[in-house]
Amino acid sequence: MYTLIKNIRRYYKTIFVLGICCFFVNNDNFADTEKEDKLIAAYIYNFTKAVYIQTPKGNFKSNKDPYTIGIVSDKQFYNFFSNIFKGKKSDNRNIVLRRILSDNSIVGCNLIFIQKSTNEDCNRILGISEKHKILTIGEVTDFWNDNFMIKLSSKKNKISIELNITKTKNADYIVSSRLLNIAKVIEN
Repeated sequence: MYTLIKNIRRYYKTIFVLGICCFFVNNDNFADTEKEDKLIAAYIYNFTKAVYIQTPKGNFKSNKDPYTIGIVSDKQFYNFFSNIFKGKKSDNRNIVLRRILSDNSIVGCNLIFIQKSTNEDCNRILGISEKHKILTIGEVTDFWNDNFMIKLSSKKNKISIELNITKTKNADYIVSSRLLNIAKVIEN
C-alpha cells in the first residue's frame, strides 16, 4: 500500500511539473503579444511627436497642456500602456493616458487608440473623434473599420501602418515625409 501511495505522489508530481513546463512553452504567444504591444506603444509614442504628424494648432489651449492619449481597451492592456507611458513627454508636453469608458472621456484627447479586442462601438467613438479632430489609431481585425486615420497590424513582431491621408488632411493634421515613407497610404 505504501508503494502505491508513493507511486501516485510521484505520478502527480510528474504531471504537475509537465503542466508547468507546458505553460511556459505555450506561453510564447504571451511573449509575442507583449512584444507586439510594446511595438504598438512605441509607434503611438512616435505619432505624438511633430516629427511624424503635427497636431492641429487648435487642439491645445496652451503650451502647457498635456498630450492626452485615450485608450479604448481592456483594463490589463490599459495598465500595460500606463506603465510604458509613465513620465513620458512629447514635444515638451507631458503625456497623459485616459481610459475611455464613456463618450465624455473622449473630448479633450489628442489621440485615441482602439485595441483590436475591444467590444466598444468603434463607429460612435470615431464619430466623436472626427468631430473634435482627434487622431484615431486602431489595430486591424478581421472586421475592420475604414474610418481610422491610422491602422496598425501586427504579425510576428512586425507592425505595418496604413495611413488614411484623406482623413488626416480633413482633420488638419500635417503628415511628415517620414511617416509617408513607412506607411501604406490610402485615400478615401
